[in-house]
Amino acid sequence: MYRRAFVAGGVGALATVPLSAAANSSPAGGSSRKLMDSYVTSIDANAMADLMPGTPLTLRRDPQRRFEPAHAVAVLAGERHLGYLPGTTGKLVAPLLDSGLAKLHGSATRIRKGERPVIDLEIYIG
Repeated sequence: MYRRAFVAGGVGALATVPLSAAANSSPAGGSSRKLMDSYVTSIDANAMADLMPGTPLTLRRDPQRRFEPAHAVAVLAGERHLGYLPGTTGKLVAPLLDSGLAKLHGSATRIRKGERPVIDLEIYIG
């Protein structure tokens, strides 16, 4: 009896995999998968003048940064430097970027301009 319940639960979990994969795929399509949500720190308000939700963002290592150089990751929109990933996210993302095995990119999800600017983003792998 318990074995049947266990097997039925496992089959039910497997049935949800395609749904969760579709929910985690990149908004641009392709083979990218959502890795995590994050935000941008040390924002350059002038660089975000025409930034809109859905804007593709580039993640680039910046070991020359004065703060947290071991895992500093810059966030760029095109060639404009927007800011950096927070330290906790940088600790996870920097080794992936350094390895060269995973291609990471982002997409802006929430943008608030003004006196206290905010940029939230989703980070994708692939």
